[in-house]
Amino acid sequence: MERIKNNIFFNLSNTMLKIIGLVCMTIDHLYLYVFANTTINVSIFRIVGRIAAPLFLFAVIQAMRYSSDKKSYIFRLYKYHICICILEIVLSYLLHSEISFNVIPEWLFTAIYIYLIDMIIKKEHIIRHIVLMLIPILVGIGSLIIGPSCSVINVFLPNIFTIQYSPFFLILGIGWYYMKKKKNQIVALIFFSVFVLIGSYIVSASQYWVYPGLFNYTQAWMVLAAPFIALYNNRKGKNLKKFFYIYYPTHICIFLLLGRFVH
Repeated sequence: MERIKNNIFFNLSNTMLKIIGLVCMTIDHLYLYVFANTTINVSIFRIVGRIAAPLFLFAVIQAMRYSSDKKSYIFRLYKYHICICILEIVLSYLLHSEISFNVIPEWLFTAIYIYLIDMIIKKEHIIRHIVLMLIPILVGIGSLIIGPSCSVINVFLPNIFTIQYSPFFLILGIGWYYMKKKKNQIVALIFFSVFVLIGSYIVSASQYWVYPGLFNYTQAWMVLAAPFIALYNNRKGKNLKKFFYIYYPTHICIFLLLGRFVH
């Protein structure tokens, strides 16, 4: 039993969870950017890819829980978001096609709201932090009213209503943060996956396609992330921060070029 507990496959650090998420994401993106418009149809690639987002969200939660400087972590995510947006603009220009793959706002808004809620719970400048919580919502509404012309503004002020996995995903992350037991976090993920599945049926039956990044049948397979979360050992693991930051945009660029070649 002790040998099993010490085995790396039964004892996952935060870094290991991110590596597993990275592998799943890569498999998903290989199909999405390279083989999606070919005769190859391997839905298992997309199913495996659904494991990635919950694991990355879980990793962000742990970073916020154990970080000694939450503000610096949030600001780092914000700067990374801007870098990804600039890369999207450059790629869209070079490839003469709209390129959009930025999921960083999901993690950024989750971290921001966790920080603000923490400050309110601690009764530190309550009114100020409530106002700060309202700002992303007001900016998002304004962006929706103005329309596509505000896309440049969204580089610096991302729209909380147009993030890929919807604001519901943020709620899952915030809920995870305040759940101390992994059992409760796993149950929350299972219920959320069922919610996504039911939502997918409702959305597909209606004439409005709302948050297709979340409400599609494949996305419900995010429940497969549960076993990995169950094996989390509450440890940070090796510091591969720079590797993850570099790998994400790099593999997208490579797959986009491969996709152009294959097609």
